[in-house]
Amino acid sequence: MPYPRVLVITSCTGKKQSKPENQLVLADFKNADRLQKREAELADFSTTAGAMYTGMQHLRLMEGVLQLRGALGQNAVDLSILSAGYGLIEEDRLIVPYEVTFNGMKGHEVDGWARSLGLHDAFEKAIAPYDLIFLLLGENYLRSLTLPVETRPDQTLVFLASYSSTRFIRTLAAKTFILPLSNADAKRYRYGLVGLKGFLFKRFAEVVCKDAELLKAVYEEPTVFQEVIDQQETQLELTLGVSVSAAKKASKQVIKPPAEDYLAIPPCPPAPNVHYSPTK
Repeated sequence: MPYPRVLVITSCTGKKQSKPENQLVLADFKNADRLQKREAELADFSTTAGAMYTGMQHLRLMEGVLQLRGALGQNAVDLSILSAGYGLIEEDRLIVPYEVTFNGMKGHEVDGWARSLGLHDAFEKAIAPYDLIFLLLGENYLRSLTLPVETRPDQTLVFLASYSSTRFIRTLAAKTFILPLSNADAKRYRYGLVGLKGFLFKRFAEVVCKDAELLKAVYEEPTVFQEVIDQQETQLELTLGVSVSAAKKASKQVIKPPAEDYLAIPPCPPAPNVHYSPTK
């Protein structure tokens, strides 16, 4: 293969391009006729799924996706979005604003609604044509896929997920790499945890734009993904000639001037009210 065929699957975000007062809610998605009517009411706010979401993860991810397409061609990477309202949808699907999320749902509610949306089968079908699949999903979104699904040994899956959500990633036939992320990683990469997955994919994309062979390298050995995103950190340390951690530590040190640089305070008479005591 010249380059592996790449798919990125990310979650919907609460922040959207438009947020009208009458946006769709969960009840609207539970009835097909009602959904069609409500979508017609919101037609002025419709846009593609790729443009609808404005959360930090999605914005940083899209920057990376667009960079890859600019460097390697429009077909370099495809994008699907796991929507708690619409299900697993492609980037160019027209949708209207809605207020539905798996976050905050109880486990049995996630499982039940995921079955209604047919997410397990939709996910299995969506990834089948691809060689290299990146998943940027939160805990309940990963749960909604009900892994495992059928994969092939000649596929590679890279999961960017929280430590707690890794329990929903079951053994797969595909080569699998999990990058568990926490607050400590957000501090390490100097980016907020909410948008960290998208930020790290963008960092990966920036390096791949300079060396497209890295897509093959990650496909063949998925642990290379972490090496790639850490590469910029190493380059920064080499450029500065000092480790980033050492530089941060030095920046926090208080530098005291020598004693001779201090100005002596001349003697002053006591204040007139030095013996003053307030009346109780």
